[in-house]
Amino acid sequence: MKSNITSAQFSRPLSAHLFGLLWFINLCSPYLNVALNRPDTPSLIYVIIIASMLLSLFAYQSSIKVYFPQAVLASGIYLAYTALSAMTWGVRQESWGFLVQGGSVALALMIFRSAREYRIILSWITFGMTGFGAFLVWQSVTGYKPPWIPTINFLHEIGAFIRAGEGFGEKNYSASLLVLGLTIAWAMAAYEQIPRRVAQAALLACTLGILFTFSRGAFIALAIVLACYGFTSIQNLRKLALAGMATIAVTPFFLGDIFNLFLGRFSVADEQDFIQAYSRWEQILGSLDILSKSSIEELIFGRGPFVYINEIIIHNTPLGILTEQGALGLALWLTLILVITHSSLKEFRRGNPYPLMAVSGFLTASMLIRIEVERIFWIMLFFLCASPKLVNHTRQCSNQQVTRQCSASAPSPPSLRSSV
Repeated sequence: MKSNITSAQFSRPLSAHLFGLLWFINLCSPYLNVALNRPDTPSLIYVIIIASMLLSLFAYQSSIKVYFPQAVLASGIYLAYTALSAMTWGVRQESWGFLVQGGSVALALMIFRSAREYRIILSWITFGMTGFGAFLVWQSVTGYKPPWIPTINFLHEIGAFIRAGEGFGEKNYSASLLVLGLTIAWAMAAYEQIPRRVAQAALLACTLGILFTFSRGAFIALAIVLACYGFTSIQNLRKLALAGMATIAVTPFFLGDIFNLFLGRFSVADEQDFIQAYSRWEQILGSLDILSKSSIEELIFGRGPFVYINEIIIHNTPLGILTEQGALGLALWLTLILVITHSSLKEFRRGNPYPLMAVSGFLTASMLIRIEVERIFWIMLFFLCASPKLVNHTRQCSNQQVTRQCSASAPSPPSLRSSV
Protein backbone atom coordinates (compact mmCIF):
# COMPACT_ATOMS: atom_id res chain seq x y z
CA MET A 1 0.00 0.00 0.00
CA LYS A 2 1.41 3.37 -1.06
CA SER A 3 1.46 5.96 1.72
CA ASN A 4 0.60 9.58 1.05
CA ILE A 5 3.39 12.07 1.80
CA THR A 6 1.88 15.08 3.54
CA SER A 7 3.37 18.53 3.81
CA ALA A 8 3.90 18.02 7.54
CA GLN A 9 6.30 15.16 6.79
CA PHE A 10 8.72 17.22 4.72
CA SER A 11 8.32 20.61 6.40
CA ARG A 12 10.38 19.69 9.44
CA PRO A 13 13.39 18.23 7.53
CA LEU A 14 13.28 21.23 5.18
CA SER A 15 13.28 23.57 8.15
CA ALA A 16 16.13 21.57 9.71
CA HIS A 17 18.16 22.06 6.53
CA LEU A 18 17.51 25.80 6.67
CA PHE A 19 18.50 25.99 10.32
CA GLY A 20 21.65 23.99 9.61
CA LEU A 21 22.40 26.32 6.69
CA LEU A 22 22.13 29.28 9.07
CA TRP A 23 24.86 27.87 11.28
CA PHE A 24 26.94 26.76 8.31
CA ILE A 25 27.00 30.37 7.08
CA ASN A 26 27.67 31.56 10.62
CA LEU A 27 30.71 29.30 10.95
CA CYS A 28 31.99 30.04 7.45
CA SER A 29 31.36 33.78 7.77
CA PRO A 30 35.11 34.60 7.48
CA TYR A 31 34.90 33.74 3.79
CA LEU A 32 32.10 36.29 3.37
CA ASN A 33 33.95 38.79 5.54
CA VAL A 34 36.98 38.65 3.24
CA ALA A 35 34.87 38.79 0.08
CA LEU A 36 32.85 41.77 1.33
CA ASN A 37 35.86 43.41 3.00
CA ARG A 38 33.96 44.04 6.21
CA PRO A 39 34.33 42.59 9.72
CA ASP A 40 30.80 41.23 10.10
CA THR A 41 28.51 39.17 7.96
CA PRO A 42 25.31 41.13 7.22
CA SER A 43 22.65 40.21 9.73
CA LEU A 44 20.09 40.30 6.92
CA ILE A 45 21.30 36.85 5.83
CA TYR A 46 20.46 35.41 9.24
CA VAL A 47 17.05 37.08 9.27
CA ILE A 48 16.17 35.67 5.83
CA ILE A 49 17.18 32.13 6.80
CA ILE A 50 15.34 32.21 10.13
CA ALA A 51 12.23 33.56 8.38
CA SER A 52 12.46 30.77 5.79
CA MET A 53 12.86 28.23 8.56
CA LEU A 54 9.72 29.45 10.31
CA LEU A 55 7.74 29.61 7.07
CA SER A 56 8.66 26.03 6.18
CA LEU A 57 7.33 24.98 9.59
CA PHE A 58 4.19 27.01 10.09
CA ALA A 59 3.03 27.38 6.48
CA TYR A 60 2.48 23.63 6.03
CA GLN A 61 1.53 22.41 9.47
CA SER A 62 -1.76 23.02 11.20
CA SER A 63 -0.35 22.35 14.67
CA ILE A 64 3.12 22.19 16.17
CA LYS A 65 3.83 20.77 19.59
CA VAL A 66 6.44 22.77 21.47
CA TYR A 67 8.27 21.43 24.51
CA PHE A 68 10.85 22.99 26.80
CA PRO A 69 13.86 20.89 27.86
CA GLN A 70 15.47 21.98 31.12
CA ALA A 71 18.57 23.20 29.32
CA VAL A 72 16.46 25.36 26.99
CA LEU A 73 14.54 26.87 29.88
CA ALA A 74 17.71 27.66 31.88
CA SER A 75 19.53 29.06 28.85
CA GLY A 76 16.49 31.11 27.84
CA ILE A 77 16.33 32.76 31.26
CA TYR A 78 20.02 33.61 31.21
CA LEU A 79 19.82 34.82 27.59
CA ALA A 80 16.92 37.11 28.44
CA TYR A 81 18.80 38.52 31.44
CA THR A 82 21.95 39.08 29.35
CA ALA A 83 20.08 40.81 26.52
CA LEU A 84 18.08 42.96 28.97
CA SER A 85 21.26 43.91 30.83
CA ALA A 86 23.05 44.81 27.58
CA MET A 87 20.14 46.90 26.29
CA THR A 88 19.82 48.67 29.63
CA TRP A 89 23.40 49.86 29.20
CA GLY A 90 22.82 50.77 25.56
CA VAL A 91 24.76 47.93 23.93
CA ARG A 92 22.11 47.05 21.36
CA GLN A 93 24.35 45.55 18.69
CA GLU A 94 25.68 42.90 21.05
CA SER A 95 22.14 42.19 22.28
CA TRP A 96 21.04 41.56 18.69
CA GLY A 97 23.81 39.03 18.17
CA PHE A 98 22.97 37.22 21.42
CA LEU A 99 19.28 37.03 20.57
CA VAL A 100 19.75 35.87 16.96
CA GLN A 101 22.10 33.02 17.83
CA GLY A 102 20.71 31.99 21.21
CA GLY A 103 17.09 32.51 20.22
CA SER A 104 17.44 30.44 17.06
CA VAL A 105 18.95 27.51 18.98
CA ALA A 106 16.31 27.73 21.72
CA LEU A 107 13.59 27.77 19.04
CA ALA A 108 15.11 24.78 17.26
CA LEU A 109 15.34 22.75 20.46
CA MET A 110 11.70 23.51 21.25
CA ILE A 111 10.49 22.38 17.82
CA PHE A 112 12.86 19.72 16.44
CA ARG A 113 12.95 16.40 18.25
CA SER A 114 13.66 13.56 15.81
CA ALA A 115 17.06 11.97 15.20
CA ARG A 116 16.75 12.71 11.48
CA GLU A 117 16.36 16.46 12.08
CA TYR A 118 19.24 16.53 14.54
CA ARG A 119 21.44 14.60 12.12
CA ILE A 120 20.70 17.13 9.35
CA ILE A 121 21.54 20.12 11.53
CA LEU A 122 24.69 18.66 13.09
CA SER A 123 25.90 17.60 9.64
CA TRP A 124 25.67 21.23 8.48
CA ILE A 125 27.50 22.33 11.62
CA THR A 126 30.23 19.74 11.00
CA PHE A 127 30.67 21.02 7.44
CA GLY A 128 30.86 24.56 8.79
CA MET A 129 33.51 23.62 11.34
CA THR A 130 35.53 21.97 8.57
CA GLY A 131 35.41 25.14 6.49
CA PHE A 132 36.29 27.31 9.47
CA GLY A 133 39.30 25.16 10.36
CA ALA A 134 40.53 25.22 6.76
CA PHE A 135 40.19 29.01 6.69
CA LEU A 136 42.30 29.43 9.83
CA VAL A 137 45.06 27.29 8.35
CA TRP A 138 44.98 29.42 5.19
CA GLN A 139 45.11 32.67 7.16
CA SER A 140 48.06 31.56 9.27
CA VAL A 141 50.07 30.20 6.34
CA THR A 142 49.42 33.14 4.00
CA GLY A 143 49.67 35.77 6.74
CA TYR A 144 46.39 37.39 5.73
CA LYS A 145 45.80 40.52 7.81
CA PRO A 146 42.23 41.87 7.71
CA PRO A 147 42.17 45.56 6.71
CA TRP A 148 39.60 46.40 9.39
CA ILE A 149 42.05 45.73 12.26
CA PRO A 150 43.32 49.20 13.23
CA THR A 151 46.55 48.09 14.89
CA ILE A 152 49.00 45.43 13.82
CA ASN A 153 50.02 44.60 17.39
CA PHE A 154 47.11 42.21 17.76
CA LEU A 155 48.51 40.01 14.99
CA HIS A 156 50.84 37.92 17.10
CA GLU A 157 53.46 36.37 14.83
CA ILE A 158 54.81 32.90 15.64
CA GLY A 159 57.88 32.18 13.52
CA ALA A 160 56.89 32.49 9.88
CA PHE A 161 53.17 32.31 10.72
CA ILE A 162 50.58 34.54 12.33
CA ARG A 163 48.13 33.29 14.93
CA ALA A 164 45.03 32.40 12.95
CA GLY A 165 41.65 33.77 13.94
CA GLU A 166 42.49 37.43 14.48
CA GLY A 167 39.94 39.69 12.84
CA PHE A 168 37.34 36.90 12.76
CA GLY A 169 36.41 36.72 16.42
CA GLU A 170 39.55 36.12 18.43
CA LYS A 171 42.44 33.65 18.30
CA ASN A 172 41.68 31.75 21.49
CA TYR A 173 37.95 31.89 20.86
CA SER A 174 38.40 30.46 17.35
CA ALA A 175 40.55 27.65 18.72
CA SER A 176 38.01 26.81 21.44
CA LEU A 177 35.26 26.70 18.83
CA LEU A 178 37.27 24.16 16.84
CA VAL A 179 37.77 22.02 19.96
CA LEU A 180 33.98 21.77 20.09
CA GLY A 181 33.86 21.12 16.34
CA LEU A 182 36.32 18.26 16.72
CA THR A 183 34.15 16.75 19.46
CA ILE A 184 31.01 17.00 17.33
CA ALA A 185 32.70 15.48 14.27
CA TRP A 186 34.06 12.66 16.45
CA ALA A 187 30.61 12.02 17.90
CA MET A 188 28.90 12.07 14.49
CA ALA A 189 31.37 9.46 13.27
CA ALA A 190 30.81 7.31 16.37
CA TYR A 191 27.02 7.67 15.98
CA GLU A 192 27.42 6.65 12.31
CA GLN A 193 25.51 9.75 11.22
CA ILE A 194 27.99 11.00 8.60
CA PRO A 195 30.34 9.15 6.21
CA ARG A 196 33.65 8.20 7.73
CA ARG A 197 35.69 10.17 5.16
CA VAL A 198 33.69 13.31 5.89
CA ALA A 199 34.33 12.86 9.61
CA GLN A 200 38.05 12.32 8.99
CA ALA A 201 38.22 15.52 6.91
CA ALA A 202 36.44 17.44 9.68
CA LEU A 203 38.74 16.05 12.38
CA LEU A 204 41.82 16.94 10.33
CA ALA A 205 40.60 20.48 9.58
CA CYS A 206 39.67 21.14 13.21
CA THR A 207 42.95 19.75 14.54
CA LEU A 208 45.08 21.78 12.13
CA GLY A 209 42.97 24.87 12.79
CA ILE A 210 43.62 24.53 16.52
CA LEU A 211 47.32 24.05 15.87
CA PHE A 212 47.62 27.17 13.70
CA THR A 213 45.93 29.39 16.28
CA PHE A 214 48.83 28.56 18.63
CA SER A 215 46.38 28.78 21.52
CA ARG A 216 47.63 27.38 24.83
CA GLY A 217 44.15 27.40 26.33
CA ALA A 218 42.71 25.39 23.43
CA PHE A 219 45.51 22.85 23.76
CA ILE A 220 44.68 22.40 27.45
CA ALA A 221 40.95 22.14 26.63
CA LEU A 222 41.70 19.53 23.96
CA ALA A 223 43.78 17.52 26.45
CA ILE A 224 40.87 17.51 28.92
CA VAL A 225 38.43 16.51 26.16
CA LEU A 226 40.65 13.56 25.24
CA ALA A 227 40.97 12.60 28.92
CA CYS A 228 37.16 12.45 29.23
CA TYR A 229 37.09 10.07 26.28
CA GLY A 230 39.86 7.92 27.73
CA PHE A 231 38.13 7.61 31.11
CA THR A 232 35.07 6.03 29.49
CA SER A 233 36.68 2.60 29.30
CA ILE A 234 40.05 0.84 29.30
CA GLN A 235 39.57 0.11 25.59
CA ASN A 236 39.15 3.79 24.78
CA LEU A 237 42.19 4.63 26.90
CA ARG A 238 44.26 2.15 24.91
CA LYS A 239 42.99 3.60 21.62
CA LEU A 240 43.87 7.07 22.80
CA ALA A 241 47.35 6.00 23.88
CA LEU A 242 48.04 4.31 20.54
CA ALA A 243 46.75 7.32 18.61
CA GLY A 244 48.91 9.63 20.74
CA MET A 245 52.05 7.60 20.15
CA ALA A 246 51.36 7.46 16.41
CA THR A 247 50.80 11.23 16.32
CA ILE A 248 54.03 11.93 18.19
CA ALA A 249 55.92 9.66 15.81
CA VAL A 250 54.43 11.12 12.61
CA THR A 251 54.13 14.82 13.50
CA PRO A 252 57.87 15.72 13.31
CA PHE A 253 58.01 14.57 9.68
CA PHE A 254 55.00 16.63 8.50
CA LEU A 255 54.46 19.47 10.96
CA GLY A 256 57.70 19.47 12.94
CA ASP A 257 58.44 23.22 12.84
CA ILE A 258 54.82 24.22 13.46
CA PHE A 259 54.41 21.77 16.33
CA ASN A 260 57.64 22.98 17.95
CA LEU A 261 56.49 26.58 17.62
CA PHE A 262 53.19 25.59 19.22
CA LEU A 263 54.85 23.85 22.16
CA GLY A 264 57.23 26.77 22.49
CA ARG A 265 54.34 28.97 23.60
CA PHE A 266 54.19 27.04 26.87
CA SER A 267 57.75 28.03 27.74
CA VAL A 268 56.76 31.72 28.03
CA ALA A 269 60.24 32.54 26.71
CA ASP A 270 58.87 35.01 24.16
CA GLU A 271 58.33 38.50 25.55
CA GLN A 272 54.85 38.80 24.06
CA ASP A 273 53.83 35.42 25.49
CA PHE A 274 55.04 36.51 28.91
CA ILE A 275 53.11 39.78 28.68
CA GLN A 276 49.91 37.94 27.73
CA ALA A 277 50.26 35.45 30.59
CA TYR A 278 51.00 38.20 33.11
CA SER A 279 48.10 40.28 31.76
CA ARG A 280 45.61 37.52 32.61
CA TRP A 281 46.87 37.44 36.18
CA GLU A 282 46.56 41.22 36.35
CA GLN A 283 42.98 40.94 35.12
CA ILE A 284 42.07 38.61 37.96
CA LEU A 285 43.60 40.95 40.53
CA GLY A 286 42.00 43.97 38.85
CA SER A 287 38.56 42.33 38.82
CA LEU A 288 38.79 41.48 42.50
CA ASP A 289 39.82 45.06 43.23
CA ILE A 290 36.80 46.38 41.28
CA LEU A 291 34.46 44.06 43.17
CA SER A 292 35.87 45.13 46.51
CA LYS A 293 35.07 48.77 45.67
CA SER A 294 31.58 48.10 44.25
CA SER A 295 28.35 49.19 45.86
CA ILE A 296 25.65 46.74 46.92
CA GLU A 297 23.67 47.47 43.76
CA GLU A 298 26.73 46.88 41.56
CA LEU A 299 27.49 43.62 43.35
CA ILE A 300 23.95 42.37 42.68
CA PHE A 301 23.36 43.68 39.14
CA GLY A 302 26.91 44.37 37.92
CA ARG A 303 28.62 47.34 36.30
CA GLY A 304 27.32 46.75 32.77
CA PRO A 305 28.86 45.16 29.66
CA PHE A 306 32.50 45.46 28.64
CA VAL A 307 34.42 46.21 31.82
CA TYR A 308 38.05 46.66 30.72
CA ILE A 309 41.17 46.10 32.80
CA ASN A 310 44.39 47.38 31.22
CA GLU A 311 42.41 48.05 28.01
CA ILE A 312 41.44 44.37 27.74
CA ILE A 313 38.07 42.79 28.48
CA ILE A 314 38.14 40.31 31.36
CA HIS A 315 39.35 36.96 29.96
CA ASN A 316 37.53 34.79 32.49
CA THR A 317 33.86 33.93 32.07
CA PRO A 318 32.72 33.51 35.74
CA LEU A 319 34.73 36.52 36.92
CA GLY A 320 33.62 38.60 33.96
CA ILE A 321 29.94 37.75 34.57
CA LEU A 322 30.26 38.60 38.25
CA THR A 323 31.84 41.97 37.44
CA GLU A 324 29.54 42.93 34.55
CA GLN A 325 26.24 41.22 35.43
CA GLY A 326 26.58 40.93 39.19
CA ALA A 327 25.79 38.07 41.54
CA LEU A 328 22.37 37.62 39.95
CA GLY A 329 23.87 37.04 36.50
CA LEU A 330 26.49 34.66 37.88
CA ALA A 331 23.82 32.68 39.77
CA LEU A 332 21.77 32.27 36.58
CA TRP A 333 24.85 31.21 34.60
CA LEU A 334 25.96 28.70 37.25
CA THR A 335 22.44 27.25 37.32
CA LEU A 336 22.64 26.78 33.57
CA ILE A 337 26.06 25.13 33.86
CA LEU A 338 24.76 22.75 36.56
CA VAL A 339 21.85 21.72 34.32
CA ILE A 340 24.01 20.93 31.29
CA THR A 341 26.72 19.27 33.40
CA HIS A 342 24.16 16.99 35.05
CA SER A 343 22.79 16.08 31.63
CA SER A 344 26.26 15.32 30.23
CA LEU A 345 27.21 13.20 33.26
CA LYS A 346 24.00 11.23 32.84
CA GLU A 347 24.98 10.44 29.25
CA PHE A 348 28.54 9.63 30.33
CA ARG A 349 27.21 6.93 32.68
CA ARG A 350 25.28 5.47 29.73
CA GLY A 351 28.54 5.08 27.82
CA ASN A 352 28.16 8.25 25.73
CA PRO A 353 31.22 10.43 26.56
CA TYR A 354 30.79 13.10 23.87
CA PRO A 355 28.44 15.49 25.73
CA LEU A 356 30.80 15.54 28.72
CA MET A 357 33.73 16.07 26.36
CA ALA A 358 31.97 19.11 24.90
CA VAL A 359 31.07 20.55 28.32
CA SER A 360 34.54 19.99 29.79
CA GLY A 361 36.17 21.67 26.80
CA PHE A 362 33.79 24.62 27.09
CA LEU A 363 34.36 25.05 30.83
CA THR A 364 38.13 24.90 30.40
CA ALA A 365 38.04 27.54 27.69
CA SER A 366 35.67 29.70 29.75
CA MET A 367 38.37 30.09 32.39
CA LEU A 368 40.55 31.85 29.80
CA ILE A 369 38.13 33.76 27.55
CA ARG A 370 34.58 35.15 27.59
CA ILE A 371 32.21 32.74 25.87
CA GLU A 372 29.07 32.67 28.03
CA VAL A 373 26.66 33.66 25.24
CA GLU A 374 28.88 33.26 22.18
CA ARG A 375 28.09 30.80 19.40
CA ILE A 376 30.36 28.13 20.91
CA PHE A 377 27.93 27.88 23.84
CA TRP A 378 24.80 27.67 21.68
CA ILE A 379 26.26 25.03 19.39
CA MET A 380 27.33 23.03 22.45
CA LEU A 381 23.83 23.35 23.95
CA PHE A 382 22.23 22.08 20.75
CA PHE A 383 24.66 19.17 20.59
CA LEU A 384 23.95 18.20 24.22
CA CYS A 385 20.22 18.02 23.54
CA ALA A 386 20.63 16.19 20.22
CA SER A 387 23.19 13.63 21.39
CA PRO A 388 20.82 11.28 23.33
CA LYS A 389 18.46 11.11 20.34
CA LEU A 390 21.28 10.20 17.97
CA VAL A 391 22.69 7.58 20.35
CA ASN A 392 19.28 5.93 20.76
CA HIS A 393 18.75 5.99 16.99
CA THR A 394 22.15 4.37 16.37
CA ARG A 395 21.49 1.65 18.95
CA GLN A 396 18.04 0.92 17.53
CA CYS A 397 19.45 0.60 14.01
CA SER A 398 22.21 -1.67 15.30
CA ASN A 399 19.71 -3.89 17.13
CA GLN A 400 17.49 -4.09 14.06
CA GLN A 401 20.45 -5.05 11.90
CA VAL A 402 21.47 -7.80 14.33
CA THR A 403 17.89 -9.08 14.39
CA ARG A 404 17.77 -9.21 10.59
CA GLN A 405 21.10 -11.03 10.41
CA CYS A 406 19.96 -13.57 13.01
CA SER A 407 16.71 -14.11 11.13
CA ALA A 408 18.54 -14.61 7.85
CA SER A 409 21.03 -17.08 9.32
CA ALA A 410 18.44 -19.11 11.25
CA PRO A 411 17.27 -22.33 9.56
CA SER A 412 13.79 -22.15 8.11
CA PRO A 413 11.18 -24.27 9.91
CA PRO A 414 10.16 -27.51 8.21
CA SER A 415 7.06 -27.27 6.09
CA LEU A 416 3.98 -29.12 7.24
CA ARG A 417 2.71 -31.55 4.63
CA SER A 418 -0.57 -33.31 4.96
CA SER A 419 -0.34 -37.06 4.70
CA VAL A 420 -2.48 -38.74 2.13
